[in-house]
Amino acid sequence: THSFSAFGRVFSGTVKEGQTVRVLGENYSLQDDEDMAKCTIRGVSVVQGRYTLGVDRVPAGNYVLLDGIDATITKTATVVEDTPAAAD
Repeated sequence: THSFSAFGRVFSGTVKEGQTVRVLGENYSLQDDEDMAKCTIRGVSVVQGRYTLGVDRVPAGNYVLLDGIDATITKTATVVEDTPAAAD
């Protein structure tokens, strides 16, 4: 099967390999969470010129490539940390 790395910017906190996240699709709303999926990040990379460099974690303010969350993304998505408070 083919997969791709999701590209984005870390706006707050730190993203790391093995972290459980919620992927919020374009049609997600607080009233209807149908367009939401829980995923585990399998890999974190940064782009260095024409190369990608695998890293353990990336802090806020940086651009990142995430592996393992692509199956639920159709066009765009918001990725947020899956905290116990968020599950309620």
